[in-house]
Amino acid sequence: MTAFGSAVHALDVASRACTEYALLPSAISTLAASPWGLLCGLQSGEIAIVREGQVVRSWDTGRGPVRSLSVAQSTLVSSHERRSETDVWTMPEGARVATVDYRIGQVFVVALAPDARRLAIGANSAHVYVCDLASPRKPSRVLRGRSRCIYGLHWIDEDRLAAVPFGRSVDVWSVEGGTKLANLRGRPRDGHQPFSISESRLAHHGDRVAAAGLDQVVRIYSLASHEHLAVGKGHEAPVHGLVFVDARHILSVSGDRRALLWECP
Repeated sequence: MTAFGSAVHALDVASRACTEYALLPSAISTLAASPWGLLCGLQSGEIAIVREGQVVRSWDTGRGPVRSLSVAQSTLVSSHERRSETDVWTMPEGARVATVDYRIGQVFVVALAPDARRLAIGANSAHVYVCDLASPRKPSRVLRGRSRCIYGLHWIDEDRLAAVPFGRSVDVWSVEGGTKLANLRGRPRDGHQPFSISESRLAHHGDRVAAAGLDQVVRIYSLASHEHLAVGKGHEAPVHGLVFVDARHILSVSGDRRALLWECP
């Protein structure tokens, strides 16, 4: 699934056909896959669940435009434009059960660990804030970076967290140890930054992570060797969606209203 404007489209990878799947009442700002259907964060401040081409449930967060969504187990977290709060929802009811606010400026991205016990927050700050959702009043770990903000987060496993600071690199952290394990750097392209992080997958040829963002370029790295493996150029606007279709293929979606399929080395 991918989104252009207020429409969700279904992409058949084999045939390359893209058809309209569902129409939402407001422009879609972010998507997240879930067991209950496709979660759509809307510019209106609503979160909608789309299944079988229909909006089966939606609710107003009361926070304004949704910027980031992350789901694991039966928990959903959301962040919002120009807000410092992160809301925690129980699913599929869509009931708010907690709000996390560390007063660290606008929250750009949130990411739940696979077991849904820990939440990572990236904001208008150089650091990544990690909290235990059982006791979220204070961060359980602060991963101290040197950039001025964090634009992307993704849990590789229960301990390793990939973070995209302002600039041209992907930092890989051990959350338990609080140490930076690797810094994955791309090839510079003057005048364009920053990235947004995608999912990572373990393939038969090793660990892979892909990143893309405002510079319209998709980059692929090896987590095993820390090498920069490939660059994909073809978009004419910032990339706002990135996902591994399988171990060998990556789908990117851009503001140029195109979805491009890439082969992973």
